[in-house]
Amino acid sequence: IDITVNDLPDVTADASDDLICLGDEVTVTGGGAETYVWDPLVDDGVAFTPVDIGATTYTVTGTDINGCQNNATATVTVLAPPTPPTATPSSYVYCFEESADVLTASANANHVLTWYNGSTALSGAPTPSTSTAGTFTYSVTQTDPQGCESAKTDIPIIVHPEVDPPTASPANTYEYCQFDQTFTLNANTTSPVNNLVFYNSDGTKTVGNGAPPTPSSSNPGTTQYYVVQLSSSTGCESDP
Repeated sequence: IDITVNDLPDVTADASDDLICLGDEVTVTGGGAETYVWDPLVDDGVAFTPVDIGATTYTVTGTDINGCQNNATATVTVLAPPTPPTATPSSYVYCFEESADVLTASANANHVLTWYNGSTALSGAPTPSTSTAGTFTYSVTQTDPQGCESAKTDIPIIVHPEVDPPTASPANTYEYCQFDQTFTLNANTTSPVNNLVFYNSDGTKTVGNGAPPTPSSSNPGTTQYYVVQLSSSTGCESDP
């Protein structure tokens, strides 16, 4: 009676990467046998996405053509993503065509910020456009030294609609003789709830924090004022 004792297969277990970020794919592949069964159950040589943070050991059982089996292991460590960065401030509100600020956020030490407009990554911190009224959203993430990216922090940008300029009443130009009279400027708003604010030609508000001025005709010459409409709902001013 001849008895043949076959050697056990020299089974190997390899992972495409032993250190990955949460949400990344990894592939485990067995070698040295004919068929492979993994524990935890995954498909041999097929990429999958681990869901557990930390180190997981995958054990493969390889079976050769003689039905002999042997085991091997591969360990994959899943890194937790960094916390989302903090935007300062968390939102921005602008009037139409108002000068906008460069968006800012705080990153952890040795982390890198990445800014997005929708799904498009930007080359740096953006300056929102205020030429179109509406609500827009930028977002920012931070990436740690291992290359793991955080979830996005959304930053809403609100741009209020343009306010129509008022209409001077009764005219844009007043002409008087010296010592003729003292008069009060006036204008009409496009909305009954909006307010009028008057300015001197140097940009300072008139007396009464922008109340209608009462120019005197005692001094000859030309004096210029301008008036804007102040939205009672948004606080935005019109063009003069």
